[in-house]
Amino acid sequence: MRSTQRLGWLVVATIGAVAVGCDSGVESTSSPTAKVGEVHVGFEPAWATGQDGAGGVAAYFVDLSGLPECTTRRVAGCSVTRCPSAAPRAIITPVSAGTITVAGGARDPILLEPDADNDYEPGSWSPGQLQAGDRITIIASGRDVPAFRGEVRLIKGIERDLPSSFRFDIDRGRGLALDWPAVTGDATVEVRITQQAVPETIQLVCDLPAAGGKGRIPADVLRELEPTRSGAPITTVHLAAVARTPVKSGEYAIHLVSDVFLGSAEANVR
Repeated sequence: MRSTQRLGWLVVATIGAVAVGCDSGVESTSSPTAKVGEVHVGFEPAWATGQDGAGGVAAYFVDLSGLPECTTRRVAGCSVTRCPSAAPRAIITPVSAGTITVAGGARDPILLEPDADNDYEPGSWSPGQLQAGDRITIIASGRDVPAFRGEVRLIKGIERDLPSSFRFDIDRGRGLALDWPAVTGDATVEVRITQQAVPETIQLVCDLPAAGGKGRIPADVLRELEPTRSGAPITTVHLAAVARTPVKSGEYAIHLVSDVFLGSAEANVR
């Protein structure tokens, strides 16, 4: 997967603070992080590759300094990010962190190199070379993004493909109960609710404990959304099990991530 395919997700996903848990309280607005990046490692689903235990790694780094300002605040322990809906893509600038070395498990290190456009071609591994729980070391030699080093533990789970007819039903007065398949490894379940509205796009992010296979988004968080009328605005709920290590590299906020997709569908908000 090339960076252009995940860029829209990366812009909003890393622009605000990462929420931890869903306790009570409202915190003040914070400024967005303008320079961000991600190195992502994860297992590919067996239905996509025909092999169980195969996986891949990808890297993305962007300078968002030219984007209109977004704001992030905390509500009930979750993050609420609001961005102008008409953010021009031309001012999202891919940058380079030099050579990315990804080492761990029973395989030789994977090397990722940027091309002339500062895109990174993904790397991959075969079944049996990496296991859930393996400690993955990630080293960047540095270029536009200064050199950095960090680790993340690999997680694994069952990717869930929800039926195309499925819709989440969000009652802003009652909260949203969710469930997910079992996850192997130390992870949280990141619930990301995105509402594409005018004049701004709203994204709610809550991190819930993965153990037990279920959790709940508080009503105080869901009240940030607008109700659905005649199919608008479009609201999407995305679930992923995530292990994340934040790394600060100069002005850049980098996330080293291992994740498993647990389902995504549109929602009706009332």
